[in-house]
Amino acid sequence: MAADNVFGEGDLARFARAGAGLDGAIAVYGDERPPLWLVGQRVHRFLDPLPGKAPYELQDVFRNATDAGAQVSAIQVGRTRDLTEPADLVRENFPYLR
Repeated sequence: MAADNVFGEGDLARFARAGAGLDGAIAVYGDERPPLWLVGQRVHRFLDPLPGKAPYELQDVFRNATDAGAQVSAIQVGRTRDLTEPADLVRENFPYLR
């Protein structure tokens, strides 16, 4: 997982429990981009070799896996906070600036 998302308390544990034993899973919140991907055994087989050309994308791995019959589930999580940009970090750490 990239370190640029903050999840609500308990969301990661719920995601891990719900995804246990699945071929793969994607955490979703509303219409935002997927914040977390769970790579199960059947999806894992498509990581080596990585599909396409750099930069490699997990969505390509998941698409190839599902095309081959892997079952991937969408698992609802609570609101996440994206901390990708410097402004995101300032906004989240200095609430009086909101």
